Amino acid sequence: MSERNCNTILLPHDIFRFLLFQSHADAVVCNSFAQTAFVSRHCPGLRLKLETIPNFVDTDKFTPPTEPRQNVPGRPLRVVTVARLRPRKNALGLIRAAADPSLSGVRFDWYGAVPGCGYARRCASLIERLGLTGRFSIHPASKDPAALYREADAFCLPSFYEGTPNSLAEALTAGLPAICSDVSDNARYVIPGRNGFLFNPHSHKSIAKALRKLAGLSSQSRAEYSAESLSISAENFPKKLFVKRYVELLGGLDGGQKAKS
Repeated sequence: MSERNCNTILLPHDIFRFLLFQSHADAVVCNSFAQTAFVSRHCPGLRLKLETIPNFVDTDKFTPPTEPRQNVPGRPLRVVTVARLRPRKNALGLIRAAADPSLSGVRFDWYGAVPGCGYARRCASLIERLGLTGRFSIHPASKDPAALYREADAFCLPSFYEGTPNSLAEALTAGLPAICSDVSDNARYVIPGRNGFLFNPHSHKSIAKALRKLAGLSSQSRAEYSAESLSISAENFPKKLFVKRYVELLGGLDGGQKAKS
């Protein structure tokens, strides 16, 4: 069974689902370590059946730019977010952080707005009220996120909770330094001082502090962060590793079934 949720609280339908898994599944594969821990904590009878296999990233599509990213005097640092514009993604927190006077040289582009969404209107209103028009832009979801990552200088994901975010995995595979909420699996892939920074999503001051650290990096340091992001991606998100994990899992289950018979 594939368990692709990311729970923060246990609801009645979750209990029902976990009990079904316990009764009928030979294995339950979570695509985040956070969800594996959650299921293990709330349904101990499933612990021996749990596996964690994060999603893979298509390295033919998600690639770093052909030319190294450089700090260019007078050009703003471009920070991109690729995520559905919903309250749990915490765009309002990032907008408030962007208003910090020390970040006037940073431009923000968020891709993932849904037409007619009330939350999008709240974000647009806050952007205007804080005087960020022209420096913080919200766009519809893109059909080519790989190109967005190649054009950006860094990636930011300010969510209140996540599993293993696909957008973070993609951004690292594109060689972007990342700043993210210190929640769920993010700390496995964003190492402060090596390929990015973590922050408290409930504090726009904490977000702004992480952004200042990012903006203060030299071209050489950003290149080192980029190389580290690529290394972390290669260790965690290659297709071959994803397939290998499933082959090993299914081979083990097959062996168990033969032993039973």
